[in-house]
Amino acid sequence: MLITALSLQSKLKQMEIMNIQEIKIAVDKGILVNYKTPTYRVIKDSINQYLIMCSINGSCIGLTNIGGDKLNGHESDFYYENPHPQRE
Repeated sequence: MLITALSLQSKLKQMEIMNIQEIKIAVDKGILVNYKTPTYRVIKDSINQYLIMCSINGSCIGLTNIGGDKLNGHESDFYYENPHPQRE
């Protein structure tokens, strides 16, 4: 499949780098935030923890270290999939 410059540019716009606070805000707004691939999604659980969840086996790690000041991954590995909130 041939990737056009326009489609690549569009894809890159959807993959903006986000910091911890931006990731949390996006998740709270219902925006899908992925870590490296769509297999790993950032979620907020029932006790308000932000986690990176594997959609294949359901295993999770915290979004950040215990202190909450460092991501469990590089900022450049997190990106949003859809810029518009999901409707419930």
